[in-house]
Amino acid sequence: MPAGGDAEREARSFFIGLLGFREIPKPPELAERGGIWFESGSVQLHLGVEADFHPARRAHPAFIVDELDGLIQRIQQAGFETDTTQPPLDGYKRAHIFDPFGNRIELMEKNKMTTNTFRVTPWESATPPTEELLLAIMTEQGLNPYSWSNGPDDVYSAHKHEYNKVIYVVRGSITFGLPLLKKQIILHAGDRLDLPAGTVHDAQVGADGVVCLEGHVS
Repeated sequence: MPAGGDAEREARSFFIGLLGFREIPKPPELAERGGIWFESGSVQLHLGVEADFHPARRAHPAFIVDELDGLIQRIQQAGFETDTTQPPLDGYKRAHIFDPFGNRIELMEKNKMTTNTFRVTPWESATPPTEELLLAIMTEQGLNPYSWSNGPDDVYSAHKHEYNKVIYVVRGSITFGLPLLKKQIILHAGDRLDLPAGTVHDAQVGADGVVCLEGHVS
């Protein structure tokens, strides 16, 4: 952080007011160097003063948080820079924020999947993705994907799994039924389904068959 009382005030407003840290005293032998120390649970964050300060735009700490979306909204409303384009990683939803001095901070929230929730993420581009692109996306997310396929109009009867599963459609289409929720979900190329463990579901493959990539979330 840069030197000066305004910088300390801005740091307290951001890290205490927005991120929920509390300030803790620095050891007496270090206090004369300036800077501020914060703490939240078992995490300590030490901000030191640099006369020739340059923000850390790449190297950064990462904090595990709850309710990431609400926290990002508060940070944005306070006027601070955020980057919500980060893909999930190893079961975590992620975002980058930037403190009052331009330093990058990563916030991570463990994905929550229960037997009462499922999520469909449509492919947003008009151009269907390649299998290589979907493999890269899933691999980056730590999903260890594998491929499976079915012929036209194949049917899976109602069943459930003991694990959370993520499915991307590569080609063709498939309709998943959730009989207990009285819902049907049609997936086309690029669409993603997050299906929690214990969710009863059936499926019917479309007229052109289907190729999917599947990964499991612990």
